[in-house]
Amino acid sequence: MGKAKTKKVISMREALEERIAACKAAVAEKTKASENPKADKALRAERKRLKRLQRKLARVRAMEARAAARSAKQGGEGTEEAPSEAAG
Repeated sequence: MGKAKTKKVISMREALEERIAACKAAVAEKTKASENPKADKALRAERKRLKRLQRKLARVRAMEARAAARSAKQGGEGTEEAPSEAAG
């Protein structure tokens, strides 16, 4: 038996960023190769795919920001309750 291939564990955001970079490169390459970039259906499909990936990345970043804010808020609530109990 040979060595098992191991993938490095990366976050969903990093995976999307890598896919977006590859897609941007493909769009740039197809744009240069195309005679009429505005009418090229393959190029148009690739641009559409790029935009979808970018929107997905924006959603992931927003989700991470909400999760970070939520965890910070939960951590802060425990410290705020203690002084109010002592005063009451």
